Amino acid sequence: MVSQRSGAKFVASRMELLTGAEARAVRSDVRQWIDGQILVGGDVLGGGQAFCDWVVREDGYMRFLVIDDGFREEQGGRLLQRLYEIETYRMMALLALPVARQMSSDLDEINAVLQVLMQGMDGQGADGDDSQLLVNLTHLAVRVESLSALGGRLSASRAYEKLVLARIHELREERIEGMPTIQEFMERRFAPAMETCRSVWARQEVLAARIARAVDLLRTRVNLAQERDVTRLLGGMERTARNQLHLQHAVEGLSVAAISYYVLSLAAAAFKALHVLSLPVQPELAEGLAIGPVVVAVIAITRRTRSRLLKRSAGDETTGIHPMKQSI
Repeated sequence: MVSQRSGAKFVASRMELLTGAEARAVRSDVRQWIDGQILVGGDVLGGGQAFCDWVVREDGYMRFLVIDDGFREEQGGRLLQRLYEIETYRMMALLALPVARQMSSDLDEINAVLQVLMQGMDGQGADGDDSQLLVNLTHLAVRVESLSALGGRLSASRAYEKLVLARIHELREERIEGMPTIQEFMERRFAPAMETCRSVWARQEVLAARIARAVDLLRTRVNLAQERDVTRLLGGMERTARNQLHLQHAVEGLSVAAISYYVLSLAAAAFKALHVLSLPVQPELAEGLAIGPVVVAVIAITRRTRSRLLKRSAGDETTGIHPMKQSI
């Protein structure tokens, strides 16, 4: 059987089914038909024997020898079909091995870069360094996710592996003394390749999870740094507001003094006018006596005005009305 894909030979097997006297003659010396270094075979289906050395010869074919030692009707044909399927599915599964090897090389490179980045995370870097580390980790995550596109081939190899093992199980092999069975041969030559594919895919998933955890940790550290900056900024704004409040109180004190001075000046002018009108008023005495009440009155009016403005501002914030919008 020859299976071709894209014009290239993929699987080439030559099988011979011997019966009768020819089968009895070959049974005594199988090496005259198959002369590979390792002869693999055994009693199959309870009525015959199957042999192969799994060597591709110069003509590009691999040889199978089947001896009919009492097969039931159509049993020999089904045996040949199973042997064909074992070899075809084995080759289909092994298509993932070069992919797994290349993928393993890429994972080694990504893992080395990740180790360097993790060491950089462990250091006390600046916020700019954290941002660059986050960018580099994101690039690594993209590379790992791009490798996940090869998961289809690796998943297919696992499916073909199951088919190979199922077809081998259907052979119902029994050991011939001094000769490994097909199942034993597959365990030594085929199973390690499939285990390599599984381990590479598991490495890809573990590495993707490690990168995701590193990104989360670094993002958390960047968020904490941003929160510290915001806290410092709010602290600075609070100090500025406190200073402005102190300055406002100082300005209010000066305003009280200035307003009181102007009120007393007006009162002095009034007292002098009354004195000119020959009323019993002493301007200097009246002005001195008016200082206290004027100052107290100005302070009271200033505080009442400030309290009214604060209440109005608090009410606007509670109702969600912006002062500018309200005035408009």
